[in-house]
Amino acid sequence: CIRMELVFAGDGPLRTELEVSIKRHDLEDCIRITGWISSDKVREELMACRALVLPSFAEGLPVVIMEAMALRMPVLSTFVAGIPELVGADESGWLFPAGSIDDLTAALEDCLSRSADEIKQMGDRGFVRVTSDTPSTSKRQSSVRFSASLRTIRRGIETNWAAAESPPP
Repeated sequence: CIRMELVFAGDGPLRTELEVSIKRHDLEDCIRITGWISSDKVREELMACRALVLPSFAEGLPVVIMEAMALRMPVLSTFVAGIPELVGADESGWLFPAGSIDDLTAALEDCLSRSADEIKQMGDRGFVRVTSDTPSTSKRQSSVRFSASLRTIRRGIETNWAAAESPPP
């Protein structure tokens, strides 16, 4: 049995249902829901983690993935939209089909079984990917647009890292 803590950072309409499920399965000691948190707190949570898990069904190019990679954090996420352009499978993280619990579970188990050195190497490769002006995974026509987007987002991360956000109304 692998010991771990799962942290849900943020809030949403399924929070109550999730809290009920956590309690029903007696998982309060290993799952924590933060609710809305500032960007400083997001960074603090990321720094305390082994990896970022974002099992999305729909995304564009998620800033939280780039933030995690800028912090040298491996990423576990889905083959959705721009995510595979950013996260290199078995290079800077793990990719799996959206909605596949078995594949998500396998990715989590693999992540948790890796040595600290392997996790660090993946994080370092992710850092290079997210701070590079040229994507290393694709030669598609979208490369120029993707590269420009990464530069813009990187500048935003660098200039807004310390800016505290206001909680949503």
